[in-house]
Amino acid sequence: MKKIEPWPVADQLWDTYRAFHVGVGKWGTTNTANYHQNNPFILFDTDELILTTRMPDPGERGAYNASGVELTKSDELTNSLWTPDGLEIKKAWFQDNGSQWILIDDLTGRAVRTDVVVQTRDRKIERPNIPARFQSCAAYIGGPGCHPVGVGKFVIRPTINVMPKAEQEKIKQLEQTFRAHMTLIEHEVTTRIPAGSGVSYERMVAVSSWEELNNNELLQLWSRGVARPMLEYDYLLSERPR
Repeated sequence: MKKIEPWPVADQLWDTYRAFHVGVGKWGTTNTANYHQNNPFILFDTDELILTTRMPDPGERGAYNASGVELTKSDELTNSLWTPDGLEIKKAWFQDNGSQWILIDDLTGRAVRTDVVVQTRDRKIERPNIPARFQSCAAYIGGPGCHPVGVGKFVIRPTINVMPKAEQEKIKQLEQTFRAHMTLIEHEVTTRIPAGSGVSYERMVAVSSWEELNNNELLQLWSRGVARPMLEYDYLLSERPR
């Protein structure tokens, strides 16, 4: 985030937070006390910036040039985001019951998730890197150069072809195992392999017990059609890490 100078004394308020603060819109600061109108961000005279807990309106997505941050959704990203280990994230991989809200800090190049604040507030999950008075905010930046802190983790489900080869092989074996089990159910057999099933004898033997399959977490995932790996990140990067 950017430091706003000079501090907008004419716009500052006190009552809501018992501290001097101003609303922050896309085009600068404002003295409006209605934080539900075009001011999803609150800036304090300590240079701390928070994103309020409400769900932003569609018109509030975009760049906030005065404060050097951007608020967007994963399905509306215009530039790529990267994992700390250098994996470029595709839009389609942001799947967690729909798209995910994202705050991007231009100065540090970090992006954090902001859309699960209600869960965090209701469960009273403490975030030690956020001051106590801001525990219920959707995102927090301690000042210019400080890393943003969001709510929850990004949930990324990459396609199989970006996984390590060993993991790809594991998923392929899982698919074969599940197909073999469904063949057993369909033909109601446990010892004979139906002609044309495409299932090897070894694979058929491996799935002769449904209890064994139930203990296989990966197989349960595959049976629900979500056997893509789920990766979680506290933050992502707006540029490829060097």
